[in-house]
Amino acid sequence: MIPTLFLAIGIVETNLDPNAVGDRGKSVGIVQISDVCLEDVNRILKLQQSKIRYKPKDRYDIRKSLEIFRVYIGHYCHNGTFEDMARTWNGGPNWEDKPTRIKARTRRYWVRVRDELRKLRI
Repeated sequence: MIPTLFLAIGIVETNLDPNAVGDRGKSVGIVQISDVCLEDVNRILKLQQSKIRYKPKDRYDIRKSLEIFRVYIGHYCHNGTFEDMARTWNGGPNWEDKPTRIKARTRRYWVRVRDELRKLRI
């Protein structure tokens, strides 16, 4: 089911454009992976003693972006709901503990992702 969520987030973020650049150049690819997120994923992989490491250019590759997304979401989302995953992707780890404005932003983001999931009939 993660690929379906990834697809819905890709629609919300970039309308599925793997070459998209956002956040004044800080986030790129179909789901807008930032340098900070990429560094975090590589740190997680190192902790897991994986030999895999992602490069900045990998964020433009849809398959590798999905892999990056899976590592990030798998590490930070423990209850496994699509809502938690989408809000974590948008607000970062522990979004629940962040200021009200961040929680409100992630809520609006989740509603957009949820609407795309419904269009995909999930």
